[in-house]
Amino acid sequence: MSSTLDVMRQEVPPVQPSYVLRYWCLLHLEPDTETSVSAGVGRSYSIEAIAKICGCPLSDALPVWARTTLLIIAFSTGNLSVKKDADLPQVFFDLAASVPLPHGLEGFNCDEFVQRLKG
Repeated sequence: MSSTLDVMRQEVPPVQPSYVLRYWCLLHLEPDTETSVSAGVGRSYSIEAIAKICGCPLSDALPVWARTTLLIIAFSTGNLSVKKDADLPQVFFDLAASVPLPHGLEGFNCDEFVQRLKG
């Protein structure tokens, strides 16, 4: 993966759940007036910064971004919620890190993903 366009159309490889958790936490360090789940939306970090903060190889940084984005999309639909300031269950990070994405984010089925998270 070399660009954001790649993760839109090409297979996104699985990553370690701990990388997704670290990036999620980075996005939610300073919650704004909204719920903590939506607070990180709109922030951006370089691929190099994501790799450094998550402790992952540079080659995993873009997939980490893409897979964390799955959680952001799932919460933005309104079909998934947690209590304000609640920790997300580990299964959320496990699934986001490993769910097959053979066609990148373009092929992502959010409804199916949310049902698996609620599972």
